[in-house]
Amino acid sequence: TDVPATASSSGANSNSPAESVTEDSSQKNDTASIESSKKTGETDPSLQRKYFKNGVEAFEKKNYIIAEYYLNKVRDTYAVLADHTLYYYAKSLLLQKKYESAEENYFKLKTEYPDSIFKEKAALEYADLYYITEKYYSAEKNYSEFITAFPASALLPYAKYQLALCQEKNGKYQ
Repeated sequence: TDVPATASSSGANSNSPAESVTEDSSQKNDTASIESSKKTGETDPSLQRKYFKNGVEAFEKKNYIIAEYYLNKVRDTYAVLADHTLYYYAKSLLLQKKYESAEENYFKLKTEYPDSIFKEKAALEYADLYYITEKYYSAEKNYSEFITAFPASALLPYAKYQLALCQEKNGKYQ
């Protein structure tokens, strides 16, 4: 835990039972204070805006580690821009080659925010993630889903090319 260890209230250092109770309640108050301050950083709207803004600014400056740091603070609590936060967080992870975490967050974005303005980009980047990690069957499936879901996309030629590469890697020559 984050609370420093204190002398045992039932040990030889205690002079009386009343003193033990005072030490215990003091420690509980310290713990409650620490827990309360943790929650304030995640749920306070002004801090959420600040962390989100700092995260996006760091992302735009290609400082993905800092972006990850700030966006992680609000990715589960900033409901106003939850899909934005999750997209930038997942992309920051992808660009740092933290593929497992990126995969989890792209999947969460796709499933929990199907109407997000990032759905097209996220779907393609999710497929790309599988391609990068040489999971060609999963990549093929996701490129196919992208092509079906976004037939008018400007990114369609790229998705079709990537799909063909995956099919070749999977031994599907036509």
